[in-house]
Amino acid sequence: MSSSLQDSRNRLTDDLGAAVSEARNLLNQAESEVGERAHQLRSELESSMHQAKTRLVNLEKQAVGEVQNMAHRTDHLIHDRPWQAAGIALVAGVVLGLLMNRR
Repeated sequence: MSSSLQDSRNRLTDDLGAAVSEARNLLNQAESEVGERAHQLRSELESSMHQAKTRLVNLEKQAVGEVQNMAHRTDHLIHDRPWQAAGIALVAGVVLGLLMNRR
């Protein structure tokens, strides 16, 4: 996993943790409040959750893009060097076969 993806994942985890903590605080406050203040607290909670969801969607898009990029690079590498790719696959298959026979 690339460092930028890992950094994004860590930021998202921190943001979601903060959003959940904020949501708990808002819910605790909402229990004791009625009327306009309760409506305002619900609004703040919805906003916080929407921001967390947006960050999660953005991270998913970034991860999918990175995986697609890696797949394209692998595809080009295999097309550029098919015999080397076949040799590596053969060796990996033999090693895995030997390891599985031992069990």
